[in-house]
Amino acid sequence: MRNIAHLRSQHGISQRELAEKLNLSLPTLQNAEKPSNGVDTRWSTIEKLATYFNVSVDYLMGVNTANTKQESKEGNEFTKEELSLAYDFLRNL
Repeated sequence: MRNIAHLRSQHGISQRELAEKLNLSLPTLQNAEKPSNGVDTRWSTIEKLATYFNVSVDYLMGVNTANTKQESKEGNEFTKEELSLAYDFLRNL
């Protein structure tokens, strides 16, 4: 989820500050920013990040290029169930 670092930069917040605000451990946040390291990010962490930055989960995951919920075009967002299925599929690759 490379968009997390970009969003943090836009908001001028460090990894440590964001982890504290969201009640996450620093390693959890670091792993979420680097999903290619083989560590799965929990759905609850993804939801916390999307809520904090006011973006859709699909934007965080790189599925949709609209960076806020308001910018997302109606009908182009995935349901939580669809995202969960996609996430499970990618995790099992």
